[in-house]
Amino acid sequence: MASAIFGHAQVIVTNNVKHFPEEYLAQFHILRHTADDFLVHQFHLNPYLVTDKLDAQAINNSRQRCDVLSTLKRVAPKFVELVEEF
Repeated sequence: MASAIFGHAQVIVTNNVKHFPEEYLAQFHILRHTADDFLVHQFHLNPYLVTDKLDAQAINNSRQRCDVLSTLKRVAPKFVELVEEF
């Protein structure tokens, strides 16, 4: 958190919501996004780029997009649902 404050970060991406309370971060003008929130936001900015990156990640691991999404489903269920509907 100290690095984010001194580095003037605008957002922290973490699933550790207990140790990064929004009320505390707000006094430093820092937002907290979960991995799911962050990925959903990125998807809305450019769904084609995000799905291209998912496909590239799958290819690099000799897998398919559905395999990558299956892995992500536990930590980013809203994101996975968006991609599957796309």
